[in-house]
Amino acid sequence: MIAVLLIGLAPSMAVAEARAPAVALRHADLDLRDEADAREMLRRIHAAALRVCAASETSHAAILQAQACRREAAASGVSRLNAPAVTAAYKADPSARTLAWRR
Repeated sequence: MIAVLLIGLAPSMAVAEARAPAVALRHADLDLRDEADAREMLRRIHAAALRVCAASETSHAAILQAQACRREAAASGVSRLNAPAVTAAYKADPSARTLAWRR
């Protein structure tokens, strides 16, 4: 299991780590060295980021804040996982940087 830590919504890094929500993601069923499994793990990371970083309002500022949160959460999750194939899949995915995922 890994935890996707969200740091995009807190005002400072120290405060963010203290209050950041975390989501446990399973990956025991995946071989993270396999390209297809790495993409599946990345999909799980993105899905978790979407769940935890939902915009609570429909204002432009709230939506931008939620998007930033999702980007930070996905980047943090990939980094914490420290699986080269997942990192490669993340870097190869142009939507990973904008994270306008709607799954």
